[in-house]
Amino acid sequence: MSSAGAERGGQRRWAEVAVTVHGEAVEAVTALLATLGAGGTVLRDEGPPAVTVVAYFPDDARLEERLAGLRAGVASLGAHGLPAEPARIVTRWVQEEDWAHGWKAYFHPFPVGRRFLIRPTWEAADAGDRIEIVLDPGMAFGTGQHPTTRQCLELLETYVRPGHRVADVGTGSGVLAIAAALLGAARVVAVDVEPVALEAAAGNVAVNGVGDRVSLALGSAAEAAAELGEPAQVVAANLTADVLVELAHDLAALVEPGGVLIAAGIIAGKEARVRDAFKALGLRLEERRHDGEWVAMALRREA
Repeated sequence: MSSAGAERGGQRRWAEVAVTVHGEAVEAVTALLATLGAGGTVLRDEGPPAVTVVAYFPDDARLEERLAGLRAGVASLGAHGLPAEPARIVTRWVQEEDWAHGWKAYFHPFPVGRRFLIRPTWEAADAGDRIEIVLDPGMAFGTGQHPTTRQCLELLETYVRPGHRVADVGTGSGVLAIAAALLGAARVVAVDVEPVALEAAAGNVAVNGVGDRVSLALGSAAEAAAELGEPAQVVAANLTADVLVELAHDLAALVEPGGVLIAAGIIAGKEARVRDAFKALGLRLEERRHDGEWVAMALRREA
């Protein structure tokens, strides 16, 4: 994508990059975009299994290098055990004011489950008798719009009780950790391997007034266990099937006997593999939810 001869109209230009991939590759692509210096991201569900990640790069001396890195990263998804198709990248120019505000057009207040209303920070809404979660996802994954996040929120409604300890592994924007705190959890530990996610989560925790109950840490399930100091009654892990299996031992250990693990981000074809991995560690399927090709499970650890 060459910038030669393109009009700037007195404003700084940005390259809008729409990367369409298989849903299981979304986290990897989002992390890649953040590493390359994307100035913002938003997700568009294209119908299972495709999801488009929209990101923005400034029109500067590093643009071609960034785009080359993006193309190489997307081309290597298959080599890293992620679905290689569908995979396409579409770019276009936008002016700075369009970049700053345009992506927000995808995110409006909406209800989730029986009890929540999710509202972006830049819009007003009447929550009525619902619990309002206010979000600015920034560059982090998790507005509540994607089926996997919605499934987790619905399961949190069922299993979180006042006074519970909760761990959120792969917190992204912090939406699940905030939801758990607003449902009455006494202590929530939220972890993510991406610093950019923790930055977004910290802002959202503050704006929702739950900083006294939610703590954030860089890392994964093992770091959540260390931060919490004891097992949790509820653990939320909205990851991918392969990551859930990879972390199965640490996630199982994070759940107290009789407690529940909410495992999500699972494409239906890999459901049995995830279920069997946790069954071998003493967690039994208690509830299953599906939305298109996406499956979420509540797994109860044997007492």
